[in-house]
Amino acid sequence: MLYIKVLGPGCLNCYLMRQVTVDALEMLDVEATMEHITDYLEMRKYPIMYTPGLVINEELVCAGRIPSIKEVISWVKEALEKEDKAREYEVEPDLSRGDEKSGGLGQASQQGGHSK
Repeated sequence: MLYIKVLGPGCLNCYLMRQVTVDALEMLDVEATMEHITDYLEMRKYPIMYTPGLVINEELVCAGRIPSIKEVISWVKEALEKEDKAREYEVEPDLSRGDEKSGGLGQASQQGGHSK
């Protein structure tokens, strides 16, 4: 799932950035979690000089202007491709070692956390 942030104080341009992004997601039939960041300290975590900004999966893709729907569609597709590639490299758990849903913990950890 994509995580999208609109960075800005809440002005008209921030609203337009959000709307263009929502329109692009609808055109692609893609779901995403969207958040509007208005806190300047939070915005400083990204290399942004001017608002509004658009962040997709923690990558700043646009700042200081309203992108076209085509641009946002392109960025969303790139982010989805990166997610797909990341999934290809995920390692399947080794169930013979007790790596199931326990996050890779062995039997000793499952039985109270003490090992001998």
